Amino acid sequence: MADKKETAVVKKEESSVEFVPFGGTDKIRLTAAMVRQFIAVPTKSGALPTERDCIRFIMLCRGKRANPFEGDCFLIGYDSQSGPSFSLVCGIELFLKRASTEESYDGNESGVIVLGPESVMVERAGTMVMSGEKLIGGWAKVYRKDRKQIEYKTVKFETYDTGRSRWQKDPGGQIAKVALSQALRSAYPTALGALYTQEEMQRVTEIGDGTMTQRESVKMPDELPASRVEALAERIAPKQKEDAPIPTAHVEQPADDVPPAEHSDPAPTFTDAKPPNEELVIEGEIQAVTKKNFPRKNGDPGWRWGIKVKLTGEERDEWVNTFDTKLGEQAETMKKQVVEMRVEKTKFGFDLIAFA
Repeated sequence: MADKKETAVVKKEESSVEFVPFGGTDKIRLTAAMVRQFIAVPTKSGALPTERDCIRFIMLCRGKRANPFEGDCFLIGYDSQSGPSFSLVCGIELFLKRASTEESYDGNESGVIVLGPESVMVERAGTMVMSGEKLIGGWAKVYRKDRKQIEYKTVKFETYDTGRSRWQKDPGGQIAKVALSQALRSAYPTALGALYTQEEMQRVTEIGDGTMTQRESVKMPDELPASRVEALAERIAPKQKEDAPIPTAHVEQPADDVPPAEHSDPAPTFTDAKPPNEELVIEGEIQAVTKKNFPRKNGDPGWRWGIKVKLTGEERDEWVNTFDTKLGEQAETMKKQVVEMRVEKTKFGFDLIAFA
């Protein structure tokens, strides 16, 4: 029987969510107004998260039992090519704390990848880079007692380096954290799925055409004292309004002239009262990935990828399609992982824009 303390309580009259955070004994309460005013870091242009951004943040905190008032996670804003965007980021300490409570966890190793004076690539434990060496990446291994296969990850330094702040002072330590966070997340997707560290998310974000754009550098907010958090919560609570419901999709068969992707299950398409081409964010575990030859209009070869996703908190699967080979191949490497996807809802179905 599940511990009652771990059960989230939604108080609709106050538009708040209560839950006991991981490793804690007392409940905390979150509202959209509290997230906007005291937790979220605005973008460089000053934009704050929308109601939907705040709700997604609150539900993810509840699902992962993360306490934003103790620095477990933050809602970081950045100005992207498509407008203001917000991401939940965590500290590597939360990843290690979560992993250490798993019975199967058997430790980890991490370090840097460097090129020596004779252009010899070396994987070194720790974060030291010698004079005359060039830092090119990081690596990490996570060990599980119940698996023979080691969870091993390598990451490229130039993909994540911002050249500022900690990346300038301790580049080896930063890239090792990126590798370790990815290895831990792959080893424990249930506990850490959809969570990303600040080091991972500070520089890079994917956009619809598969290119990369640099994020604005952000400063992590200082932790609020517990006494101030309680006082603010009491002052804000009576002013809350009913949160707007998040729109849900309805199933409809595709038009006869639109060839569906070949999947093991029929691929549903979606319509709604909302206008076409609406951009949404969905979260779930990737169950399967299919690939079908789909020639382009100019006759060039192409592929159509179908991604079967088990939606978080719902008893149903959905199919998401993409013609982007890079996204399709990335999806294949993320099977059985819980991920967030930015998708475009058209009258024919869901098209993948990027992994959030």
